[in-house]
Amino acid sequence: MKKIISLALILIITFVTISYASSFKIVLKPSKGEVDKKSEFYVDVILSNIQDEKGLTSLISTLEYDKDSLELKGIESQNDWSKPVYNEDNGKFVIEKGDFTKNDETVVRITFYVTDKSKENPKITIKNSQASNSDIDITPDDVSISVKVKNGTSNPDNTDNSGNNNSENNNNNNNGSNSSNNGKNNTVNSSTNNNSNTNKSIVANINNNADNMKNGILPNAGTTSIILLVLGAAIIIALISYTKFKIVDKEK
Repeated sequence: MKKIISLALILIITFVTISYASSFKIVLKPSKGEVDKKSEFYVDVILSNIQDEKGLTSLISTLEYDKDSLELKGIESQNDWSKPVYNEDNGKFVIEKGDFTKNDETVVRITFYVTDKSKENPKITIKNSQASNSDIDITPDDVSISVKVKNGTSNPDNTDNSGNNNSENNNNNNNGSNSSNNGKNNTVNSSTNNNSNTNKSIVANINNNADNMKNGILPNAGTTSIILLVLGAAIIIALISYTKFKIVDKEK
């Protein structure tokens, strides 16, 4: 029976180690600390503090923003990440890289146009994110910022959450919005161009199964999820066996 208890403890330690060993953060950094109405600015989505032995190769996230105050002009990849696949219906976007990355780096740049009726502090959120190292899914915390709009409509219910980004959000005073797109939402890509250079592309997998975008699935990830389920079942069986043994032992 001691062997059963020892096995259960080993399985529990393994389960916890696999589940919590990897982590990362998402940081949002706007191009300007304060913006004008009828102007453009961008927000960089940055992978930060990556704690994983292999590194990350893909990311799926959901973009939310104040659509009364902001218009989405485009989502562009950065630092050799693939062209984003964006679903306008639910705000999900998927992006991948041909190699593993452990360094802090910008993965996408999201460009917005500030409407004439913009609120004073329109909010932008990246939530329900998952990254993959090709073996497991890693989930960071949701993150939000509020952008200051000159002469914006007062909105006391919309508080500034820029502190969630470790005070980085308003420190970048980059001049210019680096956006030459003249269209509006039509410049945001909702499908992939099937880049032939992509190696085992998540983008290609999503095109083969559109439900992945709707359900928020990273196609190349999840192998370890099966292992975790098996380990969990083994732990439960071991505990049940131990309980039954104690009951029988008492009856004797």
